[in-house]
Amino acid sequence: MSPTTRDRGANMPPIVTKVVSILGMNSRAVISSTSLRRIGIARGWLENRTAAEEVLIVGATPDAANELARKVAKEKGAAFGWHRLTLPQLALLWQIYSSDLRRVRLQCGHR
Repeated sequence: MSPTTRDRGANMPPIVTKVVSILGMNSRAVISSTSLRRIGIARGWLENRTAAEEVLIVGATPDAANELARKVAKEKGAAFGWHRLTLPQLALLWQIYSSDLRRVRLQCGHR
C-alpha cells in the first residue's frame, strides 16, 4: 500500500494535537508518526493565514521548513513574516529568551 493510499485509510496512527504557549505565543503541536499527515495539517493551517501574518514554521530541517513555506507561498502568491526554524534552533532561542527574562527579573528585584 502506498503512503498516500494508507494516509486516507482508517488504519492510520492517531494524530495528537496539543496547544502550548511558547515564548508568549499560543502554538499548536501536531504529533503523528506519518509525515504526510503532519505536513498536510501544517499546510492547511498556513493556507488559512494571511499573506502578511507573522508565523513560525518549525521543521525537522531548514530545507523541510523552507520547502513547506515556499509551496504554500507560491499557491497564495506571496507570504511575508513567515519565520522558519528547526526544533534545536527554537530550543536555543527559548533558552536565550528565558535567561534574558530571568536576568531582567533579577535586575528589577524579582526572584
